[in-house]
Amino acid sequence: MERLSEVFEELKGPHLVARFQNFCGLRLKKKEVDIGGGGGGASEGGDIAEEKCDEKKNSSSLEIDYKWLLYLFLFGTSLGDETFYSIFFTFWFWSVDGAVGRRVVLVWGICMYIGQSLKDIIRWPRPSSPPVVKLERKWELEYGMPSTHAIVGAAVPLSIVIFTSSRYQYSVEIGIAIAITICTLVCLSRLYLGMHSVLDILAGLTLVASLLPMVIPLVDKLDSFFLTHELGGLSLIALGFFLCLCYPSGDRWTPARGDTFVIVGSAVGMNLGGWLNYQMGILRGPPPSSPPYVVMWPTGNMILLALLRQCLGLVVVLLSKVMAKKLAHLCLMKVKSCGELEKQEDDDAMKPGMGTELFTKFLTYLLVGLSVTYASPNLFRGLGIERPTFHTEI
Repeated sequence: MERLSEVFEELKGPHLVARFQNFCGLRLKKKEVDIGGGGGGASEGGDIAEEKCDEKKNSSSLEIDYKWLLYLFLFGTSLGDETFYSIFFTFWFWSVDGAVGRRVVLVWGICMYIGQSLKDIIRWPRPSSPPVVKLERKWELEYGMPSTHAIVGAAVPLSIVIFTSSRYQYSVEIGIAIAITICTLVCLSRLYLGMHSVLDILAGLTLVASLLPMVIPLVDKLDSFFLTHELGGLSLIALGFFLCLCYPSGDRWTPARGDTFVIVGSAVGMNLGGWLNYQMGILRGPPPSSPPYVVMWPTGNMILLALLRQCLGLVVVLLSKVMAKKLAHLCLMKVKSCGELEKQEDDDAMKPGMGTELFTKFLTYLLVGLSVTYASPNLFRGLGIERPTFHTEI
């Protein structure tokens, strides 16, 4: 038992992360500098970047032996960020398969909600620096256990393989290999950037492994209900509000709660768009042939149309985000005093109360999600550039 406890503490601690960083050629050195001198330039071949420390006569110099690893892991961590999934999910709905997209979004929403909630329940800090080199500061205020990058890096690629394997004719082995590669890259990037302990990563992967066997069949049933039932849309909105209201309150403010409202709102909005398409007769049922379908490899014309849809659709999404924020602000003006609102003008910098954050972020991203699966496809239809199989993806 004592040995097990030691292993647990080792996996939880920062030293294993620091050793991995050193193995990858990333080190943090201390050296004496003259305080009266300049800010300190690059040293030893220009590969060392100076960073100021709080101590009077110390500065930290960052050594990176392998720049290609830095760029690789920066790309890897981006595979779990909001910006990547904004592009990925929109591309999937507009140019690949909406039926798979709706299910994957539900898996993403469920797994991320549970992971984010556990962060604010467990409240374990991220690895300390030193000895860890921290290269990404934007998530520092969040707790670290479990790693939601590990969760999304495993849940999304694996669920795509699961949902497409029975729908399309392709090598499942290759799909699994790609999913494992993406997951590994995302997880290692979090260690390299110093944002998670090994235990954080293992906890995220274990959570996905335990959740997917239950979530996958549940999502199939939920997608059928939310899409086809006349009360599916109302149920989606009510469930989204309920989950946000039930989000655990932490001992201090962190970005995790707001990010969770963004995720829940986006997932609700994208599936709400599917419900509207079905109720209005735009989605009319599967194609005459039965799955698995032959994969249609893109021609030059298909690629050009996909790029056009992506550009136009992202403009619609960005406009809907701006309009939704203004709508949320106008609505809040009706129920709050002007003095309270003036303190909350900068939505990204403020640390809002539960009600304000729930209303603004949930409503904003619900409308953004709705623009992805309803407004943009209708624009494509009007311009004659929609994907031919869009109507059949139930």
